[in-house]
Order: sequence, then C-alpha cells, then structure tokens
Amino acid sequence: MKIIVIAAGSGKRVGEKTKDLPKYLLNVNGKTIQQHQLSVFKKFSYDEIIVITGPHKEKFTSNECTYVEDIRYYDHDVLGSLMDARKYISGDVLIVYSDIIFDDKILSQVIEAEVEIGIAVDLDWEGKYNDRTEHPKTEADNVLLDDQKNIKKIK
Repeated sequence: MKIIVIAAGSGKRVGEKTKDLPKYLLNVNGKTIQQHQLSVFKKFSYDEIIVITGPHKEKFTSNECTYVEDIRYYDHDVLGSLMDARKYISGDVLIVYSDIIFDDKILSQVIEAEVEIGIAVDLDWEGKYNDRTEHPKTEADNVLLDDQKNIKKIK
C-alpha cells in the first residue's frame, strides 16, 4: 500500500501561523500534524508515503517520505494537487488530507474495508462548522449516504 498525503494548500484560513510554514507542519499538542499521522501510519504495513507539497516545500525534511512538488497549487483544488502524484496511484493507495489528525481505529476501518474504493466520513461533522466565518458549511465537502450508509453522491 502507498499512502499519499495532500499537503499542497496554502493554509490561508489558519492565518499568520502558516505564513511561513505548511499547515502539515503545524504543532498540535507537542507534535506536528505530520508526526501525528506518521505515528499512526507506522502501525500498518505500507510501502511508501508520498507527500504532495505546495508553498514552503523546503520545510519538509522527513526522510520517511517521498515528496512531490505541486508548483501550481495556487491554480487548483486538492484534486489538481493529487494529479501531480498520479504516477503513484496504482495498486492499493490510501489518500489523506494533511490537516486531519486521526487515530489508528479510523485508519484500520478504512484499510480493512473490503471495497474497491472507500472514504472515511465524519457523520457528526456539522457541529464542527458552527460559527465559522472562513470555510463555512456551504463550502464543506459533503458525502450523501443512503439508508444502508452507501455513498450516493459526493459534492
């Protein structure tokens, strides 16, 4: 399995904290988000971790990862960034956002799911969007599920 981390965003909604530092390298409870994710990844079998970078690519220094630079990160969304790593998309691939901290229970459920394509969904996401002025609910990525929790639509 290959793991691709999309870390090419500018992090502008975070403000001054990401002026000179990628969001993936922000400190959360004593560790960077990257360190949090790597510690979870190490509990599973994988062949390679690919990190797609955008601004401040020189700040990414972990020798545990292969880095792919998205030189046009400002021209497109996350899927455009993912296309810069398309040569790595074959076989079993796990794709994660760089600004989400998750535990091994979540990752285990994704990896062990016997599906062709799967997606982890926070069913209690709306509460996290209350009182937001940047990236409000109307801009959230949404997954619509049927009664059996099968994906009907992603928008």
